[in-house]
Amino acid sequence: MGFVLDLQHGIFQVPAKRVEALKRLIDTIIDNHFTVSARCLSHLSGSLVSMGLALGPVVRLWTRSIYRDICQANYWDKPFLVSQDSQSEVLFWRENFDNSGYPIWSPSPKVEVLTYSDACGEGWGGFAVQSSDKVARGCWSSADCLKSSTFREVKAIILPALDISTSCGALTQWIVLQACRLDNWKGSVVNTATQDVKQLTPLQSPG
Repeated sequence: MGFVLDLQHGIFQVPAKRVEALKRLIDTIIDNHFTVSARCLSHLSGSLVSMGLALGPVVRLWTRSIYRDICQANYWDKPFLVSQDSQSEVLFWRENFDNSGYPIWSPSPKVEVLTYSDACGEGWGGFAVQSSDKVARGCWSSADCLKSSTFREVKAIILPALDISTSCGALTQWIVLQACRLDNWKGSVVNTATQDVKQLTPLQSPG
């Protein structure tokens, strides 16, 4: 289960052999057109979770649908077509797996804005505690409705922040979930609480 500890740069990394094994497993799932057994999915989720020290909290966020499919499978070894959300998570890891390392020593960030948000299939809503009189809400675009529930949950963190900061007439910078691998957002630390993710989160925009 080992890791490479780079003490010079202060990061955890996954050994190359484990990375290659993970990539082969992901390719196998895709080559089989996402028709695999619960055992195979469990192998994938277990591999990702075991790399959590090097990948960060993104692992918990981008394996939720995979775990749901495993729990709902009727047989352990009988192949079945996984859900669209699980397919999106598998593709996410193929396209975004990053072994550049995760900090061994993570500084405790200062919380500047506390936000609460949630999302459903039709829309999103949220507010900032510091501006509790201003509630942000909206409906998803037709394009967003076709995307995964995980995508909408993450985007629901950003939209209230933008809406509230704009209505206050202030330029507020936000950090969005680093896991999403989107580069347009930088700034102050936001403590977010959603229905499913209730933790201090460095944020990264879903676009």
